[in-house]
Amino acid sequence: MAKWELNALIVFGAETVPVVKVSPLFEYSNDGTKTKQIGYTYFVLNPKCFFETEKVKVLAETPVVEQDTLDACNKTMNFAQIRFENFVAKPYRDKLNKEQLSCKADKAILVNHSK
Repeated sequence: MAKWELNALIVFGAETVPVVKVSPLFEYSNDGTKTKQIGYTYFVLNPKCFFETEKVKVLAETPVVEQDTLDACNKTMNFAQIRFENFVAKPYRDKLNKEQLSCKADKAILVNHSK
């Protein structure tokens, strides 16, 4: 597979996307144990792919939005919107030979949210 890098417009069709979950991102040692938290993973809905979830990894000390805020937004289907600075997605094949995207960004920016 070619080594391509895709931007947010190509992957999502928009600069801002709905975010539904945020979770800590950890670094792991060679034996598979967690060593330290290095950032956050944002789970966003991809409008170009029937709203499948994509994970975007961001190295940061604090998340731009807390999970309880996202839960309240999700409950009313009034999703919080997020955009990413220097977003890059790289395609790869997983263990089942299915095409996937590895997504990362330098920074996450919360555009709006309302409960």
